[in-house]
Amino acid sequence: MTDGRYEETFDLVGRSLTLRAAPGATVRLDCTGAAWTALHVRAGSLAPQGIEVDAAGTAVHAKDAELTLERCTLTAGGGPRSACGAATASPSAAARSAVPNRAWWWKALPAGWKTAKSVTSPGDGLVIGLGADPAVAGCTIAGCGYRGIYIYHYARPVIEGCDVSRTNGPGIAVAHRSVPTIRRTAVHDVTGAGISFGGDCTGLVEACRLENTEEPSIELAEGAAPSVIESASGIAAKGLDGLLTQLDGMVGLRGVKAEVRAVVDEIQVDEWRRNAGLAVGAVSHHLIFTGAPGTGKTTVARTYGSLLAELGVLTGGQFREVSRRDLVGQYIGHIAEKTSVVFEECLGGVLFIDEGTGTGSPPAEPDTRSAATRPTTL
Repeated sequence: MTDGRYEETFDLVGRSLTLRAAPGATVRLDCTGAAWTALHVRAGSLAPQGIEVDAAGTAVHAKDAELTLERCTLTAGGGPRSACGAATASPSAAARSAVPNRAWWWKALPAGWKTAKSVTSPGDGLVIGLGADPAVAGCTIAGCGYRGIYIYHYARPVIEGCDVSRTNGPGIAVAHRSVPTIRRTAVHDVTGAGISFGGDCTGLVEACRLENTEEPSIELAEGAAPSVIESASGIAAKGLDGLLTQLDGMVGLRGVKAEVRAVVDEIQVDEWRRNAGLAVGAVSHHLIFTGAPGTGKTTVARTYGSLLAELGVLTGGQFREVSRRDLVGQYIGHIAEKTSVVFEECLGGVLFIDEGTGTGSPPAEPDTRSAATRPTTL
């Protein structure tokens, strides 16, 4: 799409659509004159890229669909309350129309929302419900009239590296037996708890920064039992010595610790040689972590990434964790596209592929989509 303002809305059923702004173009979808959802997809796929969406009601609504958002800005205005429910005949339509408009509504959506610029809304910023399990990464949600993120009814999202601020309610609210994973997310300057869990809700809160929220910053209702970890290994260490101390504080893993320290020593020696004008050989910093679940593979990988950033090997040092669902596409050619996007987002940082063997299929259960992921990744 070329530079310009477009008074268009999209309602997709069983179709796939990519809306991509041309390089350097500012593309704005002005949907403020419509009393329905600006971008609506059911049983299909939608991929806006570099698009600004300004809606009177809900900006984007996806149901049983794949949704990938890149470099987009979403604004949900104060249109008619019925606009939220008019776009779908779902059982929750009445409940949705009874509350302020939302910028986002996710329902039963096994998809990802990645690197959106920002989301603002007079109501909830992002709503994830009815068993949906999207991956929400690197997104900014600010200036919402109620909650920044509302997770309800058995939803299982992974929220990572996001920033939630200036809400008139809890930054993140979890309800109705939902099981979210919230990692390395900042929640600050909110009117309410930073993260609130309703009864019978579990999940994981790891390495999150909660500042200028109501006390307690993590609010637990009776029966709520999430796991809360201050950081990847207890507390975010500062400096090389702190990171190595953090690594040494892990139980066992003597061989792993020795190997990581050997890599650190090699990097330091190479830097000294480089500063002295001596030749330095090429070194690969890729690693494969093997072991049973719960043995510390992910934790060591995060610490290793922080060490590389501290030593100046990485330009950014960001850590991104992906699994099979983040790499496997739904149609021919989609795998290469999804994998390329993930790799580009991780340039200068660390890409951790969890359960990497799952991207290939056992011979007894051939899956051409999964089987194609491994060579694409390599």
